[in-house]
Amino acid sequence: MLQNTTLTILNSSDQVDSSLISNNKTKQRINNQSINTQYTYFFDSIGRKKMVLTADYIYYTAKKNLPFSSTTKDANGAVISDPNERSLSNGIQSCNIGTLNTLFIFPIKNGELNYGAKFSFTGNKDDVSYSNWINDAWQIDSTQTNIFYYRENTQAAFASYRNSYKKWDYQIGVRGEYTQLKGGYDKTFSQLNTSYFKLYPTAYLSYRLNDDNSFSINYGKRIDRPAYFQLNPFRWLISKYTYVIGNSTLQPSYVHNFELSHNYKGVLNTSIFFSKEKEGITQLNIVDTEDYYQFITIKNAYNKDIIGLNVFYFLDKIKNIESSIQGSLTYQKSKMFVSGTIPQSEGWNYYFSINNQIYINKNKTILGSCNFSYNSSNVDNIYHYQSYSQFDVGLRFILFNKKVSPDVSGSDLFKTNIVKSTSLINGIAQSKSYDAGVRSLNIGVRYKFGNYKLRKNDKGSGAEDEKNRLK
Repeated sequence: MLQNTTLTILNSSDQVDSSLISNNKTKQRINNQSINTQYTYFFDSIGRKKMVLTADYIYYTAKKNLPFSSTTKDANGAVISDPNERSLSNGIQSCNIGTLNTLFIFPIKNGELNYGAKFSFTGNKDDVSYSNWINDAWQIDSTQTNIFYYRENTQAAFASYRNSYKKWDYQIGVRGEYTQLKGGYDKTFSQLNTSYFKLYPTAYLSYRLNDDNSFSINYGKRIDRPAYFQLNPFRWLISKYTYVIGNSTLQPSYVHNFELSHNYKGVLNTSIFFSKEKEGITQLNIVDTEDYYQFITIKNAYNKDIIGLNVFYFLDKIKNIESSIQGSLTYQKSKMFVSGTIPQSEGWNYYFSINNQIYINKNKTILGSCNFSYNSSNVDNIYHYQSYSQFDVGLRFILFNKKVSPDVSGSDLFKTNIVKSTSLINGIAQSKSYDAGVRSLNIGVRYKFGNYKLRKNDKGSGAEDEKNRLK
């Protein structure tokens, strides 16, 4: 991925003093291997009472190579730095994850009792090095080289019970987790050594008014843990003047969710929700006014409340067209507790999307798709975002008794999915424009081997939370 950044420095008269320009190209190679096995033991002959034992092992490596050049220009655009200056950042992340999950399922009259335990073991290693191009060779800078080890072990126990009474359905549950964390520049783990225990309750209640209408209310508390790479406190240089630095003391964030919803005939769902997040994790881009270095760090930086309305409607009244229409309206208020940032922010946001599937022929073997989404301008913590949208189209053929499916699709045809934001940190205004490279043309063919009518025996992974933290 190519990236060009320019930092413009103004003097006391708000005139250009100089500019710092960096060009880099990121190359990344990921190796992700996983093993999953599952064993089910039935306590009765009809298969209702059972134990499900799931074990997972994941080995993940990400090798990142980032060569970059940096140029300094004066107010007139003349180069005043060494034009041959080049640098190289190398990073290797390796992670081993093991999980063991046991689930017991026991029906009790009209209800069901589920309980079990999960054990997870994670070892992560970040190896970062920095080199300069000197005398036609890369010379490692030992002051910018580091290895950081991280260990995380979690033991969890959980239980839930669900039942029905006439038109009512309900479910209650709780999960307890005890987590131990260690981290350091060597395996003595002197930089981080802590542990914590938390409870996560859930509750659900629904009422069927009639065949067409049902209502439900639910509450849940969840934990959002940081990605593993975010915990490395050493610097990762992405230009001569910009570096990323993790945070070994980063804590998980905790979210309480409340939701009241109504469903009509299974095609229209409306919900009102409230969310309270504590110790929220966010990225901060901070510019040092002394030497103009910009560092990107991760911190527990805010508490946030969100209230909103979600509406989903499935439309199939138009011949040969099925449409899924979704919209949301939210209001959020954040309180920041990091010095140099605004103390609080608040604002509205609305989102709209429509996904259409079009059956072009009677046999439904030629299918078209036409999708559009729009996100309004909004405020999220310290960042003010401009609106953006995306338009996608596609065409798929189902051939040879459903065994062959060629397709062609285009994403973000008008290149409008570009996220632009502004922020103010330490009194310095910053603006960003991020293009994720969504715009693309895809051509593919799918072929089903063997007897595709056989029912697949799906195995659930017990390591989904851990997988989501590998970034």
